[in-house]
Amino acid sequence: LTLKDYIDLSGGASPYADENSIYLIRSNGSIISPDQLSNSRFFRGNFGGLQAGDTIVVPLEVQPFSGIRATTEITQIVYQMALAAAAVNSF
Repeated sequence: LTLKDYIDLSGGASPYADENSIYLIRSNGSIISPDQLSNSRFFRGNFGGLQAGDTIVVPLEVQPFSGIRATTEITQIVYQMALAAAAVNSF
């Protein structure tokens, strides 16, 4: 079975998965990085090296933080709260 087959058998990767950063944790604690996996037969076909107790890790894709976007959203929330407070205070 290929790496994709194992992931599909477990229910598949989520839409938020970073499939380019998949790594393997061996049962002995060693870690096989994405670079080591891409150079192996793991991605290209039958991989006989998966052993009992090994864990395939598919991390979440990290979205970059946009400071300007966050500032805009926070400013809008504060403005709306101030406007609501002023409206309540005017009664």
